[in-house]
Amino acid sequence: MGTSNFWSACAIFGNSFENCPYSTYESCPTPTSMLETSLCFKEARDARHKGDINLDEYVNHIVAHYGTVKHDSDVEGKRPWFPIGFEHEVREIVLREDHQAVNETDMARVYDIFMSAFKGDSEIVRIQLKDLEHLEGQLLRPLVAVSTQEGFPKLFNVCLEKGFQPTEYIDQLSIMRSARRKHSLEWLEVLFNADFRNWKTNRENLCQWNTWSEIFRMGPECVRWWIDRGCRTKSARGLFEHDSTWPGVATFSVLLEEFGIDWFKDSGTLQIAARNKDLGTVALLLNAGADVNEEVTDWSRDVREHRAAPLTALHEALYARSEETVRYLVEHGARLPRKYVADPYNLVPKDVKVLMGLVESLGAIGSNTQL
Repeated sequence: MGTSNFWSACAIFGNSFENCPYSTYESCPTPTSMLETSLCFKEARDARHKGDINLDEYVNHIVAHYGTVKHDSDVEGKRPWFPIGFEHEVREIVLREDHQAVNETDMARVYDIFMSAFKGDSEIVRIQLKDLEHLEGQLLRPLVAVSTQEGFPKLFNVCLEKGFQPTEYIDQLSIMRSARRKHSLEWLEVLFNADFRNWKTNRENLCQWNTWSEIFRMGPECVRWWIDRGCRTKSARGLFEHDSTWPGVATFSVLLEEFGIDWFKDSGTLQIAARNKDLGTVALLLNAGADVNEEVTDWSRDVREHRAAPLTALHEALYARSEETVRYLVEHGARLPRKYVADPYNLVPKDVKVLMGLVESLGAIGSNTQL
């Protein structure tokens, strides 16, 4: 194995320095052939996503840029766009004009620390960083990117301990999105203890839109965590207008228990629940006293724009093609004005017309003005 190096040896022996047959990093020279055939950032990223290379090979290609390896696509003006993440952070560091190439010994260490990071071995990363204090400035942001991409709050905490400060908007956005994807109380605790966005020193910041809009999508336990820290909003109006971030009945149960049904008035929550065919939330709110025929005040103030707020719950259920929700709403007193049943220009989709016929057969059609 005289031509092998620490990188390839670690791949064979479980990425563990203790298991590697080489006693030191210095005894594992980087093979020139690997560097000469390395992929650029985007190529490596795409190859990994397609399954053409494994994690070990992918990290090898990225770490090679810490040395002298450069590609045509690394030239200013030719660099392809790709999303903020691990590759982006490394590229921003190693392609700076003042970047000094890392020697082979340190490149092996950089490879090792990134492999540990991708496996979520935060304590190993903490130990490995001690040997790379002179390179911490080139490692922290990529490590943070790994922690947010892969969802490792303990790894993120190590980066905070080493001095990382998430000051930019994009930093904070990626961190909160990672916490949301994992529905993780552990993420929230790490962020709170680190005084992220001044949550700990100024609890009012926990009540800001950019915080609760994420936490409300993280599940009932995280919402309870938010409430237990004294957080409040005046009402639910506009909080749940985007279908893609719908919290679900378990979260709404927590919010209803804490804030009561009046908190949901004129918020569109019942109506969007009907649109989303979320019969559990529809039933929860109606049983708590919500108005089944409530018309929500539009939250778009520009008369030139289309209506932003939802229509009545029965309207939304009809156009969601949900017979189950339609029947439930009618059973609980929902009514549809007759003017909405008329279709003189034949614009209503056929499947919606069928449900409108069902509403009429159930006796739930009112006058043109009466609901």
